[in-house]
Amino acid sequence: MVELEKISQGSRAMHPVRAFDQAERAFRTFRDAESNRALASYGSGNGGGLAVFETIIEMNIARANLLTGEAGTR
Repeated sequence: MVELEKISQGSRAMHPVRAFDQAERAFRTFRDAESNRALASYGSGNGGGLAVFETIIEMNIARANLLTGEAGTR
């Protein structure tokens, strides 16, 4: 059954979707780690929450630009 699933037309169409989902999960994990790093850099001072949001926003914009660039090349 696994071999049939690998060669079926419907399964093949799902490979890019699965790859994108996996990449999205990896990006979110990385973004969360970077946000936590930004928060830790503030120690106990004020502004840590703002740094987290700034990191998330900047990373989301960079990722959107990257994906837009990839879509434009096809």
